[in-house]
Amino acid sequence: MTRHIVSPPFLIGQLLRFLERENIKVRLDPYSMIITLGGWKRHTAEAIPDEGFRERCHDLLGVRAVNVRDMYGMIESNMLAVECHLHRKHVPPWCYISIRDPGQNGKELAPGETGTIAVLDALSTSYPGFLLTDDMGEVETGTCGCGRTGQVINFRRRGQGGGLGDCPVSIERYLGSGITAEPAVAAPQGRVTVMEGTGP
Repeated sequence: MTRHIVSPPFLIGQLLRFLERENIKVRLDPYSMIITLGGWKRHTAEAIPDEGFRERCHDLLGVRAVNVRDMYGMIESNMLAVECHLHRKHVPPWCYISIRDPGQNGKELAPGETGTIAVLDALSTSYPGFLLTDDMGEVETGTCGCGRTGQVINFRRRGQGGGLGDCPVSIERYLGSGITAEPAVAAPQGRVTVMEGTGP
């Protein structure tokens, strides 16, 4: 049976550390894939190197490096740029990536220049479909070695406003804290009382 693993990289990293610690080697089906999204920085601000990550997935899970793929996307958009086997993130045809000058958001930079990533999403109809992110990167155009055409996005880093407050990093910080959340209980008149330590 072909099994796939879809997760932020830090959770897969926890699985790999467990397998190493317990001296367990798993051999997944040759067509199994590992798909990651977000969480390439740990809450300690330590970056997870992608090449080493792919090698460890191969050594401990038997998944070929070409089948370990990353995606770039955001919850505010319908865009999800998925890596091909050459590890290049292809922008879907209903989206357009515009790289903006960080000092002048109204100025678009040429392909290959690094700037602020903006996304034009043709499927977004409930609110303006042009999103200016805090992320830095560049786009390439043309034909990829995998045969696909169109834009390829290269994410470089979070911008100054990005920080480390993204969801996967927050989850990892919580998982590593040893804190357990108490369940919320229903209060009279259908209201919910949140117990201390469970968040808003």
